[in-house]
Amino acid sequence: MERNCYVAQQVGDWIDGREEFDLLSTVQLNGVVFTLRQRPCMDVVRAFLNRLRDGGQLYLTPTVHFDVAAVRISVVHWRSDVEDIAVAQQALLDALIE
Repeated sequence: MERNCYVAQQVGDWIDGREEFDLLSTVQLNGVVFTLRQRPCMDVVRAFLNRLRDGGQLYLTPTVHFDVAAVRISVVHWRSDVEDIAVAQQALLDALIE
């Protein structure tokens, strides 16, 4: 669990530093909630998530955070490790490209 929390914190810190994304909450344990910088509607968030899923590296879920369409990351796999941080970062950037 500690490793998952560490990975989530690192990904959250990276998201927070990117102009393409907007971190909506502090990272809580192994969970990260963010949206795209332009704060799009849920249809746009779902399209982003579909591209992410189709890339085959990450599967994330949609959520609504204080009326903002958002993405939820939950780092739960027992094999999640620090090497996965770079994979997640690249997958998130790749999914931005339509």
